[in-house]
Amino acid sequence: AGTRASQVRPQRALFVGREQELGRLRRALTRARAGGHPGVMCVRGPSGIGKTELASALVREQRSDGVLVLRGRCFERESAPYKVFDAVVDELVGYLRELPVQERTALLPPGLQFVTRLFPMVEQLLPGERRVESVSRDPEDAGPMRTLAFEVLRDLLRAVARVRRVLVCIDDVHWGDRDSGDLLRVLLAGDDPPELFLLALCRREEAAQSSFVQTLMSLPTPSGGAGVETLELGHLSRRDGERLAALVLEGAGRPDPQLARRVAAESAGVPLFVRELGHHVATRSAPPAGSPRGAVSLPELLDVRVSEQSEDARALLRVLAVAGRPLPQGLVVEAAGCGPGGYARLHGLGVVQLVRSRGPAPEDLAETYHDRIRACVVEGMEEGELARLHGQLAGLLERREGVDPEWLLEHCLGAGLDDRAILQDERAA
Repeated sequence: AGTRASQVRPQRALFVGREQELGRLRRALTRARAGGHPGVMCVRGPSGIGKTELASALVREQRSDGVLVLRGRCFERESAPYKVFDAVVDELVGYLRELPVQERTALLPPGLQFVTRLFPMVEQLLPGERRVESVSRDPEDAGPMRTLAFEVLRDLLRAVARVRRVLVCIDDVHWGDRDSGDLLRVLLAGDDPPELFLLALCRREEAAQSSFVQTLMSLPTPSGGAGVETLELGHLSRRDGERLAALVLEGAGRPDPQLARRVAAESAGVPLFVRELGHHVATRSAPPAGSPRGAVSLPELLDVRVSEQSEDARALLRVLAVAGRPLPQGLVVEAAGCGPGGYARLHGLGVVQLVRSRGPAPEDLAETYHDRIRACVVEGMEEGELARLHGQLAGLLERREGVDPEWLLEHCLGAGLDDRAILQDERAA
């Protein structure tokens, strides 16, 4: 079977613009290295704004300059402790295993076997006789053993940072866990921390709810350092949006400067939309019936994306679009009438960047990935279906405590439930 054109993605990594942001990251790295202290930069921005692409551009530069880069990423539905650092430690182990035995042994601190309790991959660094050393499993020893493991890992990173410049880059840290936050404090807030640079990426809209991000932002300022710096990433300029669109169209085999300008304008400076929309218009066989030749429409792209989903997935997306605010996932599944399989459908919508959520549990919130997605879905709904979903949401929200009366009022009005709307209006007054 052939692959739908709308499901094909460009294979080449595309990055344009962001010269000022890259410059700021380079200067922060230089300051930290010159001062002999760790540096921390948190890059924040909304979904699809290009945080990962910016970090990848810096990583490419640093690697070409001989820097040891340790990359990691947090995942929403991963429940393992220390998940912020799991992939980072794996890459550190991989680097150390490639060293000659004598060089590697000189970097390994005493007590490394305690770290294997937290990160089993570290056992690959231990000589055979040290692998079998007993580590207490007594629950009363768990706290002291954990602290010791944190300190030994800090010693290992400090030793490596003395022979190599180290950049640690971790994506989606808003999904980080409390255990990772505890480890972070010991690594960077204790005495004599390793002279590395930590680049942490997070969604702006998730930062306030993330315990790890809160820990990150509260790290004390090292002596002579700048403390935790924040870089807010915004939309691309018109010029850079057009440059990115031109690269996307060229990569898809349809270079067209005028089309690139239309793609950039319709995408409003969001790199995710530039890439998706550019590839869509370059690979479609023809515009929809009634559309002028060369028309560029984000709603058209979203219609195609939504049509590729199952009926249950589309029902979930409609509920979130009509809600207009983040909803507990359990309520979304109930309102859509999807049954237990609705949670997997929600996850699938997240994979294709139509929905985002704040965890896997029924009470964790979900919402449309971007407000333009929400608006396009609502605009494409029939009035009767729209009113029905407003009524469905009004009924479900009325049964929950602490719901904003103005939100309930909005859904009662949308459903034409005038009597209930009057009641909610009085509560909101």
